Amino acid sequence: MHPDHLVGTLNAALAYPQVRGQFLAHFGLGFASLLVAEAIDLLEPAPYAAYYVGAVNAAISPKYWDFLAVISLLLLCLLFPVLLLRTRLGCLNGLALALLPVVRQVLSFTFALGTVSAGILSALLLMGRLDSPVLLAWRELLFGSHPLIVVLSVLLCNGLLGGAGQIVAHPPEHPVWQRLMTIPGRYVWPAYGLFVALALGLLLGQQ
Repeated sequence: MHPDHLVGTLNAALAYPQVRGQFLAHFGLGFASLLVAEAIDLLEPAPYAAYYVGAVNAAISPKYWDFLAVISLLLLCLLFPVLLLRTRLGCLNGLALALLPVVRQVLSFTFALGTVSAGILSALLLMGRLDSPVLLAWRELLFGSHPLIVVLSVLLCNGLLGGAGQIVAHPPEHPVWQRLMTIPGRYVWPAYGLFVALALGLLLGQQ
């Protein structure tokens, strides 16, 4: 595959309008919730202050998001050959119709959780709260990376998940799927094999 073809495919996935709108909504929710919790924390003598700060800290488990992300990848591994065979050979239509809504919902849910988390992490980073339990938990998941790398990694992963969700929502009409259908099978299937190996490696490599 020519590099320009690959770049164009990624741009089409990430620039889809629905992804941008959902990203801004979820990211803004996470960012604002952290700011509200920190504002409430200034009222420390109030009995409810620690409750709401703790609620934000325990909002989304990094390991749970990681689990959902890996499940999303495995579902995409299952769905891709089914859609490909339906498009090129006209078979497996019933199986494709059954799988599409399941994969779409899992991707959407994972994207939402991760993007809310990215908003919370971004607010913590801007406020200099590098010792926050939330940020430390995400750093542990991402091999102790720098907090900025953690935020960027979560944003990138969720951008890819959101783009995949939009492709799954309307595969025949989506420009990314149309691009994929123009790629010869001698390139598609080896790339698919690498993707499956990556997904299985992520699933089995967790300790």
